[in-house]
Amino acid sequence: MTSGLGAAMAIAKKDIIIQLRKKFEAFSMFLFALIAVLAYSFALVSQGAIPVDVGSAMLWVIIFFMGMFGFAPIFLSESETGTLRGLATAPIPAWAVYVGKVIYGFVLMGMVEIF
Repeated sequence: MTSGLGAAMAIAKKDIIIQLRKKFEAFSMFLFALIAVLAYSFALVSQGAIPVDVGSAMLWVIIFFMGMFGFAPIFLSESETGTLRGLATAPIPAWAVYVGKVIYGFVLMGMVEIF
């Protein structure tokens, strides 16, 4: 029986490799962040300098929606291909599947936020 943390890392690694092959999710998240920043900057440029509290709220709104946009397909792709049932019946703890998917989501968001 595989340890839970090792299984979580294996699931995250699998999802990252799949993501590197199809690239459209990360690109669409990056494009959303870019468009949101441009929309906020055009909306607030007439006010002159952007106050710090408005800028930080703008950043968190973008991160929130980018996270929703990125985390939505995490389990959806597993469900569509039928591999979610395989993960559910695998001899690993259920929390390991969840933790692996969360690690993948944070890596995906981190890659988009860095660029």
